[in-house]
Amino acid sequence: MTVAPLRLVYLMRRASDGAVKIGSSRCPVDRRSDVERDCGSSVELLGVAPGGYSLEAYLHDFFSKACVGGEWFQLSDANVRWILDHTPPVSDAFATAGESAHRERERLSILDALDACGWNRLRAAKSLGIPRRTFYRRLYEYSIFSS
Repeated sequence: MTVAPLRLVYLMRRASDGAVKIGSSRCPVDRRSDVERDCGSSVELLGVAPGGYSLEAYLHDFFSKACVGGEWFQLSDANVRWILDHTPPVSDAFATAGESAHRERERLSILDALDACGWNRLRAAKSLGIPRRTFYRRLYEYSIFSS
């Protein structure tokens, strides 16, 4: 069984001109540094919403007249608030920095190891260098179950 990681739609405001990027990522907190490097300006993470590519495409289409290039849009604060108010909330485990970003990366590493080891839990734990009992606790914490 393969569990698809949760993709989040994020909104980031570019400091240089106030344009808002509507993008999607498994970990928007980590994506922020890439966006800053690519656009050459600091950015502020305004919010996230579950929905992945389909929600991202919908928002791009909905705000197409405000597009200033690629995934960047001139959106008012009211537009940003509307997006965040009309999308379901995201668990803090996926939306905040620090430990939650680390936990999401750990969860994805566990899923990758399980896939690589044919869902043999002992081999996956060894491949990651995690003690068996700790590995089983992580499976329970992240609700990762084989079918």
